Amino acid sequence: MGASKERHPAVPGCWAKRMITLRTLSCFLMAVSFYYPYPLRAADETKVAPALMNQKDLPAKYQEAAKSVAAVLASEKEDPREFKAEVQEKGETAYVFHLWHISAFTPGNKGAVGNPGGRCRDIVYDVKSRKASKSVFWQ
Repeated sequence: MGASKERHPAVPGCWAKRMITLRTLSCFLMAVSFYYPYPLRAADETKVAPALMNQKDLPAKYQEAAKSVAAVLASEKEDPREFKAEVQEKGETAYVFHLWHISAFTPGNKGAVGNPGGRCRDIVYDVKSRKASKSVFWQ
């Protein structure tokens, strides 16, 4: 026989077997959102910006800022060579260095949300004062 013509009691004109409920749609979106790689997940090492101390990979305008950021890391007892940097300009007054520690790329941290190795952070460099702030750890 054909498809059942039972109508959903809450929605006139819709068949129960073909109706997408809000609950079904929200479950689907949640499942997709956990699969989709958010920026807060541990990065794929091939997609992250160059190493902080690799001067040939960072643009020339960030060189002085990178040295200042490396000095902040050293003052916090970290090795700047263990970080990869993604630089974001905040207008003409500041650069935000998003720093990925190499521990974020270990197989155990792949796909982890937040600060997978516990050592990833941001440091803001003020262009006018030519100083870098202290680290702000990722949550």
